[in-house]
Amino acid sequence: MKRPVLRTAVAALLSASMLFAAFAMCSCSDNGNKSRKERRSAHSRDRDDDDEETEETEDTEESESEIVPTETSEDPEIVPTETSEDPEIPGSEDRPCLKVATNAYFPPFEYYDGDVMKGFDIDVIDEICDEMNVDYEIEDTEFSGLLAGLTDGRYDVVIAGMVATQERLQAVDASMPYYSNILLVVTWEDLDIMTPDDLYGRDDLTIGVLEGTTGDLYASEDLGEEHVMRFTDKDAMFRALDEGNLDCIIVYQQDAVKCLARYEGLRPLEEPYAIEEYVIFVGKGNEELLSKINAAIQNMKETRKIEIIENRYIG
Repeated sequence: MKRPVLRTAVAALLSASMLFAAFAMCSCSDNGNKSRKERRSAHSRDRDDDDEETEETEDTEESESEIVPTETSEDPEIVPTETSEDPEIPGSEDRPCLKVATNAYFPPFEYYDGDVMKGFDIDVIDEICDEMNVDYEIEDTEFSGLLAGLTDGRYDVVIAGMVATQERLQAVDASMPYYSNILLVVTWEDLDIMTPDDLYGRDDLTIGVLEGTTGDLYASEDLGEEHVMRFTDKDAMFRALDEGNLDCIIVYQQDAVKCLARYEGLRPLEEPYAIEEYVIFVGKGNEELLSKINAAIQNMKETRKIEIIENRYIG
């Protein structure tokens, strides 16, 4: 199979806190990633909106024990938000109340610690609403119904670790990106896979992905479904790799860190498989709200509040 252009200049995008600093890796090639981005723009980042509703299964104990907000002294005024599933935030004429929707099964961006919803995105939307001087109510709902809730007026805002695909932008509007996430290939140290290019045209490889994620969508399209093995549980996928049933896996950087910490003989590829920019969605034509959200995101970047939240949950 002929592989499309897949070179990404990621040195500028990766902060010192990201995975490659942990493994002392050098920056990637400088040839651009436009063709891959354009070809993939019709796909979903996390789960396909057209698929039947499937419930992401997460290891609750792992979420509670491994994903712990990091204490930071850089800005003591920003603290992790403890948002219940149905907070009593009445709002007022002076501080209107936004209806926010998410899907809380994508740690460390959204997850439950007991009955409390936490995560990177939860802290981000809390800080944005504070910047906008508004209150908010947050609802955990099925992923496939998030954007539909915007179009029918049930929600004002959706934040759920999502990217702005062309299909989505036909129905809703998106903010400027607030975070860039990375998909990595993790493989065996002694396997002759040095870059994502080396996955193409190989009939002898079996690649593990989490079902419904963009790793699944991209690998199925790029490499062929016959080479993709889908898992609904990331720990089961890690074990399958460790037991030799997989040649490599495609996962987000935070999951790659967990896998590499648990098992020996593995390594991440230096070059990312893909880079995704997460955005916040609002109803189509809601320019006033979108402008305020963008201003808040820009200010959070300039004051490094986004970076502080990132260090808290992703490191």
